Amino acid sequence: MHYHATRSHASFPLLPRPTICQHQCLTSWRALEGRLRHLLHRAVAPSTSTTYRAGIQRYYAFCHALGINPLPGTKHSIYLFAAYLSQTLQANTIKVYLAAVSHLHLTHGFSSPAHNNPTLNLVIRGIQRSQGPAHLRPKRLPLTIGMLEHLLQLLEADPLSRHDILMLKAALTFGFFGFLRVSEYTLTTRGRFDPTLHPTKSDITWVKDGMHFFIKKSKTDQVGKGTTIAMGYTCRASCPVVALQAFFKVCKAPPGS
Repeated sequence: MHYHATRSHASFPLLPRPTICQHQCLTSWRALEGRLRHLLHRAVAPSTSTTYRAGIQRYYAFCHALGINPLPGTKHSIYLFAAYLSQTLQANTIKVYLAAVSHLHLTHGFSSPAHNNPTLNLVIRGIQRSQGPAHLRPKRLPLTIGMLEHLLQLLEADPLSRHDILMLKAALTFGFFGFLRVSEYTLTTRGRFDPTLHPTKSDITWVKDGMHFFIKKSKTDQVGKGTTIAMGYTCRASCPVVALQAFFKVCKAPPGS
């Protein structure tokens, strides 16, 4: 007796035909590729992207000098790269550069040889031990208000335009009294201004006692919830409120810039 396998139509229901809109989405391969590149680019903050670019440039130069294929890299080549960096960089910076190499691999469709790598962790530990404890290294001294006001005096004697002098005064005092990171109140990447991410004149609100500044995004606020800080008038020559008001009088840019 012979048995013939048959398929029941009930077991394999026909899928509904895609609508025109769905068909366009499915067939727009280039648009999806562009969207994917955009999402990968937005996965890290602009300031992190700038640091990553520096690390990736060092990695490409290293691979070129030794004749190593950068993509995909091997675990051993990553160990050598870390050893190479240890000649001129601190361990924390090396970690960031290795993260940049991991990001480079992942965005190009490769597994990262630096990810979850116990041997690489040993290399980093060896670098840390060879460089000594962080508290024994020379520390960068903080900027004092006396130093700040001395800088402001030097600016007055500088042959810059009045616009640039007032701009620098506002930037120095604003960052000092607001305890701000550079990326929170300046544009760190030239030519990539985005009013939805970067500070604009409309983010300043003048109040009776000074001003409020809305920070759209920061290192500790990657999703961009935003926060507002307040700065008041001072009785010193370094008053941030007076400095910013003076700059805005000569700055002809519209509120959204």
